[in-house]
Amino acid sequence: MQFPIWHWAIVLPLIGVPVFFAVRSATKPSQNPDDLVGFGGWLMLLAIGQCLAPFPTLADLYSSSEGYQQLMPLPNGPLAVCGEVMLSLAFTLLQLIVLGGALVSNSYSRTSGSRSHLRSRSLFGPPRF
Repeated sequence: MQFPIWHWAIVLPLIGVPVFFAVRSATKPSQNPDDLVGFGGWLMLLAIGQCLAPFPTLADLYSSSEGYQQLMPLPNGPLAVCGEVMLSLAFTLLQLIVLGGALVSNSYSRTSGSRSHLRSRSLFGPPRF
């Protein structure tokens, strides 16, 4: 299968531009790392999206209940329904764990002016010194 040149003209900027900016920002040192505490600016929009993320997942699970009823009489239907419900609930649980970790990390960084304890801290445990 051969891709025309215009496919590459679309795909390469979509991949190259984010990689370029990620590498450029990673090589540029921060002016004062102690000032970088909490959520602010554009990061606040991502934090709001992360807080609202479990709701569409649960709404999709609820709206699929009629489809699940139609699948039940089919062979292996209960297995498919159980598998999809379990994966949806596991995804929701993962979203809640990530949200809880972000909230704990944010509240932890606000209690102390130094960020050195954040580097050595596990996600769900006290800081290790």
